[in-house]
Amino acid sequence: MPDVSRSSLPHQAPLGRRAAPRVHAAGHVLARILTLNVPVEMRDISLSGFQLVSDVPVGVGETHEIRAVTVTGLVCTFRARVVRCEPRTSGEAGYTTGWEVSPDRDSTVAIGAVVDTLTATPIFPIGTGADA
Repeated sequence: MPDVSRSSLPHQAPLGRRAAPRVHAAGHVLARILTLNVPVEMRDISLSGFQLVSDVPVGVGETHEIRAVTVTGLVCTFRARVVRCEPRTSGEAGYTTGWEVSPDRDSTVAIGAVVDTLTATPIFPIGTGADA
């Protein structure tokens, strides 16, 4: 019988780890929690979730509709559930919230389009690309 040790089994991310890698979004995506009519700053995004900074707290477990607009003009709306909400630790006012994208088809397609746009759009440092 073959020896199957734990190290030879397929790797599973420990609980609490992200299901997909995050893409930096700060400055590249404008966002709003539509159900609260609150503008927010999108910090990062992945196919499974994202991080927002807002001026108001949002209840953990609540599901909201989010609209994201990329610098290329793509507008997407998707549903997501709040998985954490904490006061900012940087000494600045506001709250950092972690979100999990709803598994419905419209939300997963929309979040995928935002991630695709961010990863496919060349972003040049000042003086080295499109503005040179």
